[in-house]
Amino acid sequence: MLRFESLPSSLQVRAARGVLPVLFLLAVVSSLASPAGAQDFTLTMDNFFPFAVNPGGQANANLTLNPVGGFNGAVTLGCSVTTTATVTTLPMCVVSPSSVTPPGTATAIVTTLDPNTQTAADPASYTITVTASGGSTNTQASKDLSVLAVTADYTISVTNVVAPSSVVAGNSAQATIAVNPLNGYSGVVTLACSSINPVADNPPVCTFAYPSGQYGLTVNGVQTTTTLTITTDGPLPTTGAVKHDRFYAAFWLPVPVLALFGVAAAGKGRSSKALGLIGLFLVTGSFLLIPACSSNSTSNSNNPTGAVTPSNTYTFTLTGVDQNGIVSSNTGTTNTSPTVQLTVTAPK
Repeated sequence: MLRFESLPSSLQVRAARGVLPVLFLLAVVSSLASPAGAQDFTLTMDNFFPFAVNPGGQANANLTLNPVGGFNGAVTLGCSVTTTATVTTLPMCVVSPSSVTPPGTATAIVTTLDPNTQTAADPASYTITVTASGGSTNTQASKDLSVLAVTADYTISVTNVVAPSSVVAGNSAQATIAVNPLNGYSGVVTLACSSINPVADNPPVCTFAYPSGQYGLTVNGVQTTTTLTITTDGPLPTTGAVKHDRFYAAFWLPVPVLALFGVAAAGKGRSSKALGLIGLFLVTGSFLLIPACSSNSTSNSNNPTGAVTPSNTYTFTLTGVDQNGIVSSNTGTTNTSPTVQLTVTAPK
């Protein structure tokens, strides 16, 4: 009976001894395989900013790499551009830096202007795919970017404000105005002061300098500047020296007659008395004519109408239009138009 009971115990011991080596072998294999399989990294890609650009513009997206399971190798980064639209020129993409050891960051940079040909990417929706390769891991992330459909245009800006900022009526001041092309714009732009505030009877006048024989400013894809001159009307200086010369010269008119009167007074007889009366009459008339010889002109204007620009601070709104009737994009009712100011003071 004792032998019968010990038989199962013996079998249990033998079974346990057979399982232990197997479990040990599995534990060793698992410990060797786990670290190698767990070493990895992750790639995260933010949205592009801005998410839509004009042709010739640029957008960036931040990339973040983090290690997993103790990964410490270098990761090589690259990017590509694809689209489902039919285009002739694609945007260009680079990643900077092109190699990162996690944890680390990089930037995907997309430019829509070919630096070699100066050709802008076609308007379309594009997919930017970033690839990351390191160790035995290859992964990727993608974001969309749009290139907008825009037309060539231009804006007007003031590069040098009016100088001097205040003038006495009759003087002028100048400013530098620039025409800024957008998206490769080219054309001939005619500038003008579209409005003056406040309104006056004889306001300052704007003129723009153009090349000889041209009616506007020629723009060929680069910023072009011109000079704005603001002219005011004022009085002429008083010519006092001329008036005094005439007045004193008139005093010499009676001298010959006075001499004649003296000769008559020294003589005797009726003829001498008659001659003296005539001389006295002429002397009196000469003195009466003296005021007429002086200058009493009150003309004090240097303009045809005789008006003087009123004292005030004037604001001039600038605008431009090209040979095709295209108005500068930063002027109009929905935009803040460029302006210049000039203060006019009264002459002393």
